[in-house]
Amino acid sequence: MAVMPRIFRRRLVALLALILLLLGLLLTITQWLPAETRIVLAGSPRWRDGGLWFPGIRYLAQDCPLAEIQSASLGWHDSRWKLNAAQLTLNSECLQKLPAGDGQSAAPKTLAEWQAMLPGADIHLAKLVRRGRPTPVRWI
Repeated sequence: MAVMPRIFRRRLVALLALILLLLGLLLTITQWLPAETRIVLAGSPRWRDGGLWFPGIRYLAQDCPLAEIQSASLGWHDSRWKLNAAQLTLNSECLQKLPAGDGQSAAPKTLAEWQAMLPGADIHLAKLVRRGRPTPVRWI
């Protein structure tokens, strides 16, 4: 029986760890999403330049694209997460397709509460596009 080279075993373990990480991340994120919303990956993620690269990610409310990210990369550098994206497109017309909250949810309601939950990160968007008509802000 042939013995696997050490480098091959290490790469196989790294690949399996990456797959488990992605599956765990997707399962965790879907529990936080409101009903009738979902995240769709366009193409398959790849390892590029020391980070995870996604050709496209869409956040759908029913079948309406609420947010679309093109060419996003996520990596860990200097003890912080780094997120870079070529373009983020927000569609305000899809906000009406989000389910109405009952007010009893344990989810954070203010920006400060959401920020307290997030890890330290640097986010760079090369281009931000807003589609749809202006929507009045509803305070919770």
